[in-house]
Amino acid sequence: ADYLVNHGVPFRDAHGIVGQLVLLCIEKGISLDELSLEEYQEISPAFAEDIYDAISMKTCVEKRGACTDAFLSHLPLVCIQGNDRIKLSFQCLNHRSCPLD
Repeated sequence: ADYLVNHGVPFRDAHGIVGQLVLLCIEKGISLDELSLEEYQEISPAFAEDIYDAISMKTCVEKRGACTDAFLSHLPLVCIQGNDRIKLSFQCLNHRSCPLD
């Protein structure tokens, strides 16, 4: 949404556009960075080639002010641990017993 607002789209509209993009990604089983520029522009003409830089992990972390050397050095471990927790959460949804309890 920040990207769209910075490209002149009103804040309220930007959030609606992002919602459409998320639904499209869910339907296609892909992530935002896998959408083509044409797919972005079908939803809003405000998108340009720089969208891919704007949604990169590096850019998102830097914009939130959490980009320190200490944070970045732990990021791979945090991602692995988060992925393991997601896998366990799916196990909980699919089975009666849950290793997270």
